[in-house]
Amino acid sequence: MQLPNNAVRVRHRTASIVVEDLDVLDTFVFGGPDEVPATISYDITWTRNGPPRFLSPGSDDPTDPTNLYAVFRDAVAEGSFTAESVTEPGGDPFSFEGAFATSAPVWGQMGYEANGSFIGVGRDSPEDPLAVEKEALRLPGMLAFEH
Repeated sequence: MQLPNNAVRVRHRTASIVVEDLDVLDTFVFGGPDEVPATISYDITWTRNGPPRFLSPGSDDPTDPTNLYAVFRDAVAEGSFTAESVTEPGGDPFSFEGAFATSAPVWGQMGYEANGSFIGVGRDSPEDPLAVEKEALRLPGMLAFEH
């Protein structure tokens, strides 16, 4: 599903995804045959809190999963969500909401990665960790965060 262009925000130590009233399809069971319109909203923020971990390519084959150049840091994640749908096709409307990590943050990680043909062939990691991080930021790749 494509998010609006302004949904992802990255600042020095934080990354956020904020989506409001995104139209989706609810299928009641994963991949189920019945689809009804639904709406979701969520606000998730990752805040980095650990030292950088650097990954260098283990291969120059663009299809090899070890052909990865990345910088990741531990992070804490917190957020909230809401959803609106119906109880069954043609059924009554319902909604729910929730939050996670409001009192105790949830572990996550965030960073930058480039893989396959995006990193070039035979690139070695510089010895200086800050140089590695700057290189990862320069590469055309992907901002990654998860929890």
